[in-house]
Amino acid sequence: MFKHIFSRADSNKKHITLSELIDVLQNVCQLSFVTRSENTSSFDFDRAKSYLKERYLDYHITFISHKFNTLPLNSERHLYGMNNIEICNLHINLDDNLAWVAHDDWEPLSYAKWHFQKCYFDADSPNMHTIQFPWRGDFRFYKNQFAFRTGRIGGHWLLVFRLGSRILFQGNNFQGHNIQTSCAPSRLARPESDKANQEVRESGSIFFVGNKAISSLDILGGFTSISFTGMNRIEQLVFKDILDTSAVNVAGNTQKPRIYFGPREKIDSHFHYCLQHRNLFLYLRNLSAASSDIRQLNVLDKQIDRIEYFLNKNQDAPNPMLDYKQWVEYWQDRLLYAWRRWSSDFYRSWVRPLSMIIFGYALLNAVPILVIDNFSLSDWLELTLRPVSEIANYESALSRIVGDDYDKISLANKNMFRFIGLIKVVWIAMWSFAFARSIKR
Repeated sequence: MFKHIFSRADSNKKHITLSELIDVLQNVCQLSFVTRSENTSSFDFDRAKSYLKERYLDYHITFISHKFNTLPLNSERHLYGMNNIEICNLHINLDDNLAWVAHDDWEPLSYAKWHFQKCYFDADSPNMHTIQFPWRGDFRFYKNQFAFRTGRIGGHWLLVFRLGSRILFQGNNFQGHNIQTSCAPSRLARPESDKANQEVRESGSIFFVGNKAISSLDILGGFTSISFTGMNRIEQLVFKDILDTSAVNVAGNTQKPRIYFGPREKIDSHFHYCLQHRNLFLYLRNLSAASSDIRQLNVLDKQIDRIEYFLNKNQDAPNPMLDYKQWVEYWQDRLLYAWRRWSSDFYRSWVRPLSMIIFGYALLNAVPILVIDNFSLSDWLELTLRPVSEIANYESALSRIVGDDYDKISLANKNMFRFIGLIKVVWIAMWSFAFARSIKR
């Protein structure tokens, strides 16, 4: 059954083994050189186009060169560099763990920014596969799928880059597998060389944008800039050898890792690792507080509130007959966190509280139609659109609008309208607080 779904979903991609792809790319390297010497070299990727066309890969492997009038801004997320190679719509059978590192020389392709787009990475191994790139560079993985041929869920991908690399994972589907990634020193580096010393000092940057179905993401080390945005769906997030260490930059100064979370990241949706993530977010919160990063503090507080809600909900309610005070405290916390979740998803949704303000206000203004026979649509509009300063005076505003009809209703109904006015003030105040917290910058 798995093979049937697999072949149907992947029918529009060209199949190629990783070993074949590596051979092709190595030939592209050789063909692209115009001149090459120990001190200088020049290259032109267009020289390899005819070779790619002979291999029917000219659609799947393309080169984009941007000629900027001025150099582009040094953005960590700059989409295209000066030279780019795009590898797209390929079903890549990963037949060799060491295919990339089998070749030491990747010039001039190592000068380009690599874009893997809409590819299907299909591992032969049953539950673990390693992809490691032997050169320092820029890599972008966009809308790819990572799968094991056995169809087993919970496999492990080890993605290894070189120190100083910048990596972007955007919109990829990891199909419920575990991801481990790191930036490692080049195996060609020599401690006594200046180049090696510089490489050891430089760490990598990695960005995750809108990826889904990540069972576990382990960031092992070598990164000083880590970012999560675009609603990544990650069940377990682990940092190893990052939070407790400081990297040394090119200038020789130590620096703590910079870790950024967007406001809508989906971490541990089923609360399987809540205590671990609570400790992680508390640690990151302390780092943000030390650097006065108010926005990041708000994001991390919302993640912590979400975990506190589950921890409280997961407890058994105390017996009020045995310990009434503990029972009251339990339900105070339970209702407070339940309100934060239901009202605005822990202040991450501003649409929900704003909608409830408008809906509740309009509905409470329509209650008189059940009691006053001559209460019309125009009366409802006048009551609803009255000045903000008169919102608290529900009964007096209603009396003014309907006139003599108000004097004919019973005292019980008048008291009901007074009570509705009180409810409306409380309703607007509660939802306005949730709305204000949601849009707070």
